[in-house]
Amino acid sequence: GRRLRITKRALLFDAREYGLFIGSMLAVYNGIMFESKKYAAEFALIRHYRGFFAGAAAGSSLMWIPHAKRWPIVLFMLVRSLELQAKILVANGVIPAVKNGDVMLMSFASASMLHSWLFANPTLDRSYSGFLTKQSQVPPIVRESLARMYQGLPLDLDRLNAARAKLATAKPLTDPLNYDDLAPGEILHPGLSLPRYAVKFFLRALSLAV
Repeated sequence: GRRLRITKRALLFDAREYGLFIGSMLAVYNGIMFESKKYAAEFALIRHYRGFFAGAAAGSSLMWIPHAKRWPIVLFMLVRSLELQAKILVANGVIPAVKNGDVMLMSFASASMLHSWLFANPTLDRSYSGFLTKQSQVPPIVRESLARMYQGLPLDLDRLNAARAKLATAKPLTDPLNYDDLAPGEILHPGLSLPRYAVKFFLRALSLAV
Protein backbone atom coordinates (compact mmCIF):
# COMPACT_ATOMS: atom_id res chain seq x y z
CA GLY A 1 0.00 0.00 0.00
CA ARG A 2 0.91 3.64 -0.07
CA ARG A 3 2.87 5.25 2.77
CA LEU A 4 1.60 8.49 4.26
CA ARG A 5 4.26 11.17 4.48
CA ILE A 6 3.77 14.12 6.82
CA THR A 7 6.35 16.83 6.30
CA LYS A 8 7.52 19.32 8.88
CA ARG A 9 5.96 22.15 6.84
CA ALA A 10 2.56 20.44 6.93
CA LEU A 11 2.69 20.28 10.72
CA LEU A 12 4.19 23.70 11.43
CA PHE A 13 2.59 25.86 8.73
CA ASP A 14 -0.24 24.22 6.77
CA ALA A 15 -1.93 22.78 9.87
CA ARG A 16 -1.84 26.20 11.55
CA GLU A 17 -3.28 27.99 8.51
CA TYR A 18 -6.12 25.53 7.97
CA GLY A 19 -6.77 25.31 11.71
CA LEU A 20 -7.21 29.07 11.92
CA PHE A 21 -9.41 29.00 8.82
CA ILE A 22 -11.76 26.28 10.08
CA GLY A 23 -11.82 27.59 13.64
CA SER A 24 -12.59 31.20 12.73
CA MET A 25 -15.17 30.15 10.12
CA LEU A 26 -17.11 28.05 12.62
CA ALA A 27 -16.76 30.67 15.37
CA VAL A 28 -18.05 33.52 13.19
CA TYR A 29 -20.90 31.52 11.67
CA ASN A 30 -22.12 29.95 14.91
CA GLY A 31 -21.69 33.22 16.81
CA ILE A 32 -23.83 35.21 14.36
CA MET A 33 -26.46 32.47 14.19
CA PHE A 34 -26.66 32.31 17.98
CA GLU A 35 -26.87 36.08 18.51
CA SER A 36 -29.34 36.66 15.68
CA LYS A 37 -31.71 33.98 16.95
CA LYS A 38 -33.10 36.33 19.60
CA TYR A 39 -34.09 38.87 16.91
CA ALA A 40 -35.48 36.38 14.38
CA ALA A 41 -39.03 36.51 15.71
CA GLU A 42 -39.12 40.33 15.61
CA PHE A 43 -37.43 41.04 12.26
CA ALA A 44 -38.43 39.14 9.12
CA LEU A 45 -35.21 40.11 7.35
CA ILE A 46 -33.12 38.47 10.04
CA ARG A 47 -35.44 35.47 10.23
CA HIS A 48 -35.14 34.73 6.52
CA TYR A 49 -31.57 35.77 5.78
CA ARG A 50 -29.54 35.35 8.97
CA GLY A 51 -27.96 32.18 7.57
CA PHE A 52 -26.94 34.08 4.45
CA PHE A 53 -25.38 36.93 6.45
CA ALA A 54 -23.64 34.52 8.81
CA GLY A 55 -22.19 32.56 5.91
CA ALA A 56 -21.01 35.71 4.15
CA ALA A 57 -19.23 36.92 7.28
CA ALA A 58 -17.74 33.49 7.92
CA GLY A 59 -16.28 33.57 4.42
CA SER A 60 -13.85 36.25 5.58
CA SER A 61 -11.98 33.51 7.47
CA LEU A 62 -10.44 32.54 4.13
CA MET A 63 -7.92 35.32 4.71
CA TRP A 64 -5.96 32.89 6.91
CA ILE A 65 -5.22 30.73 3.86
CA PRO A 66 -2.39 31.85 1.54
CA HIS A 67 -3.68 33.33 -1.70
CA ALA A 68 -2.29 30.54 -3.86
CA LYS A 69 -4.26 27.91 -1.91
CA ARG A 70 -7.63 29.68 -1.77
CA TRP A 71 -9.02 28.85 -5.20
CA PRO A 72 -9.64 25.10 -4.64
CA ILE A 73 -11.48 25.89 -1.39
CA VAL A 74 -13.62 28.54 -3.07
CA LEU A 75 -14.52 26.19 -5.93
CA PHE A 76 -15.47 23.39 -3.53
CA MET A 77 -17.73 25.65 -1.49
CA LEU A 78 -19.25 27.19 -4.62
CA VAL A 79 -20.20 23.77 -5.97
CA ARG A 80 -21.67 22.72 -2.63
CA SER A 81 -23.69 25.94 -2.35
CA LEU A 82 -25.03 25.54 -5.89
CA GLU A 83 -26.06 21.98 -5.07
CA LEU A 84 -27.93 23.11 -1.94
CA GLN A 85 -29.63 25.96 -3.77
CA ALA A 86 -30.73 23.60 -6.54
CA LYS A 87 -32.24 21.22 -3.97
CA ILE A 88 -34.12 24.11 -2.35
CA LEU A 89 -35.46 25.27 -5.72
CA VAL A 90 -36.57 21.73 -6.57
CA ALA A 91 -38.25 21.33 -3.17
CA ASN A 92 -40.13 24.62 -3.71
CA GLY A 93 -41.17 23.64 -7.23
CA VAL A 94 -39.22 26.47 -8.88
CA ILE A 95 -37.25 24.13 -11.13
CA PRO A 96 -38.19 20.56 -12.14
CA ALA A 97 -36.45 17.53 -10.71
CA VAL A 98 -34.34 15.68 -13.26
CA LYS A 99 -33.96 11.94 -12.78
CA ASN A 100 -30.28 11.01 -12.64
CA GLY A 101 -29.42 14.69 -13.03
CA ASP A 102 -26.38 14.20 -10.81
CA VAL A 103 -25.03 11.58 -13.21
CA MET A 104 -25.59 13.89 -16.18
CA LEU A 105 -23.85 16.77 -14.38
CA MET A 106 -20.91 14.53 -13.48
CA SER A 107 -20.63 13.45 -17.11
CA PHE A 108 -20.50 17.04 -18.33
CA ALA A 109 -17.97 18.00 -15.65
CA SER A 110 -15.74 15.01 -16.45
CA ALA A 111 -15.92 15.74 -20.16
CA SER A 112 -14.92 19.35 -19.53
CA MET A 113 -11.99 18.31 -17.32
CA LEU A 114 -10.66 15.78 -19.82
CA HIS A 115 -11.07 18.24 -22.70
CA SER A 116 -9.07 20.82 -20.74
CA TRP A 117 -6.45 18.21 -19.82
CA LEU A 118 -6.00 17.30 -23.48
CA PHE A 119 -6.29 20.65 -25.27
CA ALA A 120 -5.66 23.33 -22.62
CA ASN A 121 -3.53 21.63 -20.00
CA PRO A 122 -2.12 24.81 -18.38
CA THR A 123 -5.66 25.86 -17.38
CA LEU A 124 -5.90 22.96 -14.90
CA ASP A 125 -4.41 22.94 -11.43
CA ARG A 126 -0.96 21.38 -11.64
CA SER A 127 -1.72 18.67 -9.10
CA TYR A 128 -4.95 17.70 -10.87
CA SER A 129 -3.25 17.67 -14.25
CA GLY A 130 -0.53 15.48 -12.78
CA PHE A 131 -3.14 13.10 -11.39
CA LEU A 132 -4.82 12.71 -14.79
CA THR A 133 -1.46 12.26 -16.50
CA LYS A 134 -0.51 9.52 -14.06
CA GLN A 135 -3.84 7.74 -14.50
CA SER A 136 -3.61 8.02 -18.30
CA GLN A 137 -0.41 5.92 -18.14
CA VAL A 138 1.19 7.81 -21.04
CA PRO A 139 3.98 10.43 -21.09
CA PRO A 140 2.90 14.07 -21.47
CA ILE A 141 4.30 14.17 -25.00
CA VAL A 142 1.81 11.49 -26.05
CA ARG A 143 -1.07 13.60 -24.73
CA GLU A 144 0.37 16.65 -26.50
CA SER A 145 0.75 14.66 -29.73
CA LEU A 146 -2.86 13.50 -29.64
CA ALA A 147 -4.03 17.07 -29.13
CA ARG A 148 -1.89 18.30 -32.04
CA MET A 149 -3.21 15.52 -34.29
CA TYR A 150 -6.81 16.52 -33.58
CA GLN A 151 -5.93 20.12 -34.45
CA GLY A 152 -3.98 19.23 -37.61
CA LEU A 153 -0.66 20.49 -36.23
CA PRO A 154 2.79 18.92 -36.78
CA LEU A 155 4.09 16.54 -34.14
CA ASP A 156 7.18 17.19 -32.03
CA LEU A 157 9.01 14.13 -33.34
CA ASP A 158 12.16 14.68 -31.27
CA ARG A 159 10.32 14.37 -27.96
CA LEU A 160 7.80 11.83 -29.22
CA ASN A 161 10.42 9.48 -30.64
CA ALA A 162 12.44 9.79 -27.44
CA ALA A 163 9.41 8.51 -25.52
CA ARG A 164 8.71 5.81 -28.10
CA ALA A 165 12.31 4.60 -27.90
CA LYS A 166 11.53 3.25 -24.41
CA LEU A 167 8.88 0.92 -25.88
CA ALA A 168 9.99 -2.30 -27.55
CA THR A 169 6.91 -2.30 -29.79
CA ALA A 170 7.29 1.27 -31.12
CA LYS A 171 9.15 2.39 -34.22
CA PRO A 172 10.45 5.94 -34.75
CA LEU A 173 8.27 8.30 -36.75
CA THR A 174 9.72 10.40 -39.58
CA ASP A 175 6.93 12.63 -40.88
CA PRO A 176 5.42 15.14 -38.41
CA LEU A 177 2.24 15.55 -40.50
CA ASN A 178 1.67 12.11 -41.97
CA TYR A 179 -0.24 10.74 -38.99
CA ASP A 180 -3.36 9.98 -41.05
CA ASP A 181 -1.49 7.03 -42.59
CA LEU A 182 -0.41 5.60 -39.23
CA ALA A 183 -1.91 2.37 -37.95
CA PRO A 184 -4.87 2.82 -35.56
CA GLY A 185 -3.60 3.48 -32.06
CA GLU A 186 0.00 3.95 -33.20
CA ILE A 187 0.48 7.02 -31.01
CA LEU A 188 -1.36 5.81 -27.91
CA HIS A 189 -0.51 2.08 -27.93
CA PRO A 190 2.07 1.36 -30.65
CA GLY A 191 2.37 -2.27 -31.66
CA LEU A 192 -0.53 -3.39 -29.47
CA SER A 193 -4.05 -4.28 -30.50
CA LEU A 194 -6.87 -2.40 -28.82
CA PRO A 195 -8.13 -5.40 -26.76
CA ARG A 196 -4.62 -6.18 -25.50
CA TYR A 197 -3.96 -2.55 -24.68
CA ALA A 198 -7.31 -2.28 -22.85
CA VAL A 199 -6.49 -5.30 -20.68
CA LYS A 200 -3.01 -3.99 -19.82
CA PHE A 201 -4.40 -0.52 -19.12
CA PHE A 202 -7.07 -1.92 -16.80
CA LEU A 203 -4.58 -4.03 -14.84
CA ARG A 204 -2.16 -1.12 -14.48
CA ALA A 205 -5.03 1.12 -13.36
CA LEU A 206 -5.89 -1.35 -10.62
CA SER A 207 -2.30 -1.33 -9.41
CA LEU A 208 -2.26 2.48 -9.35
CA ALA A 209 -5.44 2.54 -7.31
CA VAL A 210 -4.07 0.26 -4.57
